[in-house]
Amino acid sequence: MEQATGGAGSIKGGKRPRRHWGAKRDRETVTAEAVVKVAPPAGSRLRGYQDILVRELTLTPEVVRYQRARWLTPSGQSVSLLGYRQ
Repeated sequence: MEQATGGAGSIKGGKRPRRHWGAKRDRETVTAEAVVKVAPPAGSRLRGYQDILVRELTLTPEVVRYQRARWLTPSGQSVSLLGYRQ
């Protein structure tokens, strides 16, 4: 019965496949770079830069024009490409 329902013995070797969870920042591609400028106090030394990754979602409007063919039958009915009558 367990074989038919895919019981615990159905996985080869008895181990479950590992799922890879966690940070995936190394897979991200950087699309823009910016350097933040500050005015440090006199006598300060530059120690380098610290990277901070920010993922932004930008929405851009897109206008699409769809054109549907309309036909006039000999009987005088208007028929569209999809078969709807107007």
